Amino acid sequence: MSTDVAAQEILPKDSTFHLDAGIEDPEEFLAVHELMNRGQLLNAYEAKLTHQHGVEFGHGILNRGKAQKREKRPPTQIEIMAAIEREKQEKKAARKAAKEAKKEERIAREEFALTGGNKKLTKKERKRLEQGEFE
Repeated sequence: MSTDVAAQEILPKDSTFHLDAGIEDPEEFLAVHELMNRGQLLNAYEAKLTHQHGVEFGHGILNRGKAQKREKRPPTQIEIMAAIEREKQEKKAARKAAKEAKKEERIAREEFALTGGNKKLTKKERKRLEQGEFE
């Protein structure tokens, strides 16, 4: 009896028969493909072709539906904490860069005050300066 049920559930392989024919709403299309249990198979097939043959599928209806779903849900606590940590790291890097620039400027100012602008260059520094001018 179970074989009869399984035989009835198999969809015909007729090329004119499609459950998703005429669906234009991305959410409805995604729901139909989930019901058909084909969403993961399609993603796996696309990934395989992309990896093996360099085929690019772009962003289709399924990917757009996933993006919409991702945008609708609120961010998790981990995502919120990660975003805050990224902001902290960016601010820290900006402060460090400003501090380094300020230090370099101070050193240059002090050096100029000591030498009066007439700094004698070493051979290595002259060579670097000449190479920098020609490049």
